[in-house]
Amino acid sequence: MSTFDRGGLLVARILLVLVFLLAGLSKIMNYDATVADIAAHGVPLAVVATPLAILFELGGAILVVLGYRTREAALALILFTVLATLFYHRFWEMSGQEQTINMIMFLKNLGLIGGLALLWHVGPGALALDARQAAEAGS
Repeated sequence: MSTFDRGGLLVARILLVLVFLLAGLSKIMNYDATVADIAAHGVPLAVVATPLAILFELGGAILVVLGYRTREAALALILFTVLATLFYHRFWEMSGQEQTINMIMFLKNLGLIGGLALLWHVGPGALALDARQAAEAGS
């Protein structure tokens, strides 16, 4: 087992999902404004979509950090990110600085999707609840 697998993948998991943790907390702290913003972006049933977004962001991120059901959490965050990207960063419908900012956000989200897909493929590493459960199951 490499040194990176012992600690590096834990650090990578934390860094990868930090944006989801902060976004989920922000949605809670500004709940009413978040519902209004989600509705303004054309998301159907914003009053239902908001708690679902919080659940996906916080729940998925916490699972990834803990390394518990990591592959499922990565897939859930991929799905969430694809939907959020398509509703929020439609840069092709914009112009000027708004288009530039949203194109960057769109590409950032593609990078997150790529990182989550890589996490799904390689797994969480040794410092994860998934690895502990696998070791216990093998004993």
